[in-house]
Amino acid sequence: LVAKSSLWYLVARRDDAFRTYRVSRFRQVTLTAAHFTRVADFDLERYWHTHGQAFINTLAEYAFTLRIHESRLDLVRWLTPGRYEIVDTRGGWSTVAFKLESIELAKMLVFGLGAQAEIVAPDSLRDAVVAAAQTLLRMHGARDEREHTST
Repeated sequence: LVAKSSLWYLVARRDDAFRTYRVSRFRQVTLTAAHFTRVADFDLERYWHTHGQAFINTLAEYAFTLRIHESRLDLVRWLTPGRYEIVDTRGGWSTVAFKLESIELAKMLVFGLGAQAEIVAPDSLRDAVVAAAQTLLRMHGARDEREHTST
């Protein structure tokens, strides 16, 4: 059994291959008299790391890089475990390479980090964030103006 981010996983061997099962998806568990012998050279920590990276690589398709203020790195670690790499740190800012599922998730991260993050690459993410910010300003700015003129 492995606990990760408050979820439990079972690593089991089936058809001579190790597999990972999320325990919360089990519908029923039946106790039997069957037993197993753990493979002597099985390294759970190594398996878990390799399996986790392989799983993340199947999900992560959108690569981008941000400069992030050190005060926000804990949030990044919490939101994107295993999906980033700190490639440089200077003067209280870290350059961080990410791989997430989509540009939409990348935009959400940038907006969540606010002025504590700067988009390094790609330009398409910068353009998408600017366009979304302009839309938000039009929507919410117009509402603010209506409220001020009606009072």
